[in-house]
Amino acid sequence: MKYLKKFNEELKDSTYRSAARKLKKMGHDDRADYIGSHAGDIIYKEKLEKYSKYGTYQIRISDMSKLNTNSDNKNPSNELTLDFHLDISFVEDHFIDSVDYNKNGGGGTIWLSVGLIPTKESIEKCKEFIEDDTFNYNGSYCIMAINIYFDLFESSIEFKSIEIDSQDPMERYYVKIANRQSAGKLKMLLKKMFGDKNFNYPGYEGGFYDQINNVIGAQEGFSSDYGFNSEQISELINDTSANLMY
Repeated sequence: MKYLKKFNEELKDSTYRSAARKLKKMGHDDRADYIGSHAGDIIYKEKLEKYSKYGTYQIRISDMSKLNTNSDNKNPSNELTLDFHLDISFVEDHFIDSVDYNKNGGGGTIWLSVGLIPTKESIEKCKEFIEDDTFNYNGSYCIMAINIYFDLFESSIEFKSIEIDSQDPMERYYVKIANRQSAGKLKMLLKKMFGDKNFNYPGYEGGFYDQINNVIGAQEGFSSDYGFNSEQISELINDTSANLMY
């Protein structure tokens, strides 16, 4: 805390988050929020540099707490369309839990968390519209998800469909791809992420492609038991119309 006051230099985001937690415990909520927001800004700049090269996508966000049933819906006040970069990550624990839960039914879900990273032009409007403190910890808004559904048979796996939705449909913000152009761009991105080992989209353990194949294929035994490889998901995405993704 004293260090933050004494030195006027950029610190690690973890330092600011630690200070914000201590201030919260002391009851200084306003100062805690301010410092926590600064931590989010640091991570945001890092993610902007890391993910902007993978494209810009228009996302429509609806704030269901501001829903006006009397609106003509031509320009609803609870809705905003902005440009974002996407931080797409494979959630290993969710995959393992879904397989364990559905093993008697022979299926499961590959769940991808999608962090929405506002462009430099969108960041201020986004902060005004979205009241979500995950930005302070992630440098992005973790309110979107991609679900890939599959069935398991005795010695094979069949990928059924892909769905883009809010991370939790029961939460405040409803999220969807805004138009066909952005849906088409996302389709091409996902095809490369799952189908091109040289694409190098970020992920744990070397990259997204390696993570998917190492965890699902090797660690969970899906390659030996069901003949899994991530190119099968790339084929599903290729066969899925962009019209179904927004």
